[in-house]
Formats: sequence, structure tokens, C-alpha cells
Amino acid sequence: MKIIILFPTETEASLFHREDVASMISGVGLTATAYATMKAIQQQPDILILAGIAGVFPHSTFSIGDVVLVNSEVEADLGFFTPAGFVHMADLPIDMVFE
Repeated sequence: MKIIILFPTETEASLFHREDVASMISGVGLTATAYATMKAIQQQPDILILAGIAGVFPHSTFSIGDVVLVNSEVEADLGFFTPAGFVHMADLPIDMVFE
């Protein structure tokens, strides 16, 4: 069975070492991860995993060191910082759906 694990950064990948599992550094962000995922899929793995350190919202019940398996994801940080604070893409006056 061919398994590939994508890590956003070398630091996140540095403690993972298995002879029977390939690891790749994808880079940080949507574009870098999409490109690395495409390159990994071209290798035809049986399993492809994106692993790494993630942040949480202030009201989250997770603690440092918790391990989770993501069932679904919301791009909550997709937007811009302005002098008034963070503005989500869904709140910008442009004719696109981001929700």
C-alpha cells in the first residue's frame, strides 16, 4: 500500500519518519497545498493525508496537544485585515459566493 503524507512545513514533518510512508512538504496556504496535492495524486497513492499543526478559534474546547481528525473544514480566515479588523471574503461587496 502506498501512503503519502503532506506536511505544510519542514518543521511539522521533522518528527515523522517511517520507511514505508512517503512524506512531502506542501508549503503553507491554499495554492501551495493544492499544487502539492496534485503532484502527490500523480504518484497514485492508496492513501493521501494532510497533516500538521493547526490553529483553533478562541472559543474552541481543544487544548494544546490534542489530536483531531477533521471531518469538514471552513475557511474561516479567508479574507483581509483592514484598519477596522478582519473582513471575511463573504462580507466583501463583490459578486461571488464564499459561504
